[in-house]
Amino acid sequence: AMVAFYSYYDLTLLKVVAIYWVIEKYYFSSFSINLIIIVVASALVVFAFGAITLSPLPSTILFSVHQIIASIANSEISLAQKDVERYENLYKAGAVSKQTLDSAQTKLDNVKASLETAEQGVFSKALDAFSFSDVEGSPFQKSETLRKQGMCLKKLGEYEEAIRLLSEANTLTPSSAPVLAEMADCFALLGEEKKAKVLFREAFFIDAAKIDIDFLDSELIHCLIRQARDSGKSGNTLLEWIPVYGVLYGVFNVKRELSITEVSRLKQQIFDKENELKNPSNYSAALVPRLINMYFWLIDHYTRSGYRLGIDECLIQIRVHDENVYKMYTGTK
Repeated sequence: AMVAFYSYYDLTLLKVVAIYWVIEKYYFSSFSINLIIIVVASALVVFAFGAITLSPLPSTILFSVHQIIASIANSEISLAQKDVERYENLYKAGAVSKQTLDSAQTKLDNVKASLETAEQGVFSKALDAFSFSDVEGSPFQKSETLRKQGMCLKKLGEYEEAIRLLSEANTLTPSSAPVLAEMADCFALLGEEKKAKVLFREAFFIDAAKIDIDFLDSELIHCLIRQARDSGKSGNTLLEWIPVYGVLYGVFNVKRELSITEVSRLKQQIFDKENELKNPSNYSAALVPRLINMYFWLIDHYTRSGYRLGIDECLIQIRVHDENVYKMYTGTK
């Protein structure tokens, strides 16, 4: 009934439902309730995107629905991957046939294909909706529309056009962490790692908490996200640890020099964060990695200027906040 109701408003919904129906019916050996949830969620997304020019439905809600779809699908992928690994071990032990192993691999491939198909449909529809919307308002509102258009183009594989729109967004709202992160992701997907590393490092330094990592696709950043998650980090704390791991594992190794004004501002921010951390009522697990990343930036500045005393002072503070990070950074045992 829900599908029929929404299809009245947008026939594109029927295409999305049909795709998933075929995938479920012909490619999966067992019934998956999660994929049915994806179908319904996709239906809601397609309807919402189709109606964006007809109603004031916030775009943040629309992208949140896509996050739900991606979360469910990624859960399916994880389960299918574990099945493949389990059958690989059983096959090596002679407990299952090669056909059984191949069947598990085929299922994994089809789960991945189903997510890709959903994203293609959802983001094509989203791009149409954002392209037709004539945004009037502040530079921030216009920048947000351009950013989301760029994100959609990136998801559809049109990286260079995405970069063009994201550059326009960055002109309207300079130093926007979400915009810079999307640009970095596009450059990484194009194989231009040097530009990607600079922009990712910049974005996570400006405001890691505003970056939506669920929409980032490049392996360059995913390796750091996995490292943070494997270390038990989550939420905003995870976001703040990503640039720290980026430095420790040599990913954020393309750097720029700070201006005199930026150095002065950075020192003031460090002073404020240290005082904030001293107050137990203000304690947040995200404060420590944020501070450590600030010290990394200040160390880079002192290294260029040859100020050894400043470097040593920063290292002492890093050691106070996290002994393990200090050891990894300095290479000591």
